Amino acid sequence: MDIEHMGPETVDLLVDKGMIRRSADLYRLRAEELLALDRTGEKSVENLLSSLQRSREQDFERVLFALGIRYVGETVAKKLARHFKHIDRLAAASLCLKSLPLWMRSVRGSQRVCVSSLKTRYSRNS
Repeated sequence: MDIEHMGPETVDLLVDKGMIRRSADLYRLRAEELLALDRTGEKSVENLLSSLQRSREQDFERVLFALGIRYVGETVAKKLARHFKHIDRLAAASLCLKSLPLWMRSVRGSQRVCVSSLKTRYSRNS
């Protein structure tokens, strides 16, 4: 997701402490809970929270690609973002094949597998 000040060590620490389980949890982090971590100063927390805020301003297609949904590469992410415009609309559509864009319903092979991956991803998170 290209978040400055969010290296693998930080992610591992947050996961180990139970503060995050999935990427959406990053955006619920509060300064108070981050400051309670060992070796975490005010400036580090401020930098991390600022980076998280900037990451919210990324284009939807980049965020969708960064989620790492199986079979959703840059091209498919771009097409999905153009069609749905918002993650909530994509999540709702992926649970109902009829509401997916025609290009996804009509193409055989990898696009069908992509639909299956989307359904799996969003049925788990609902």
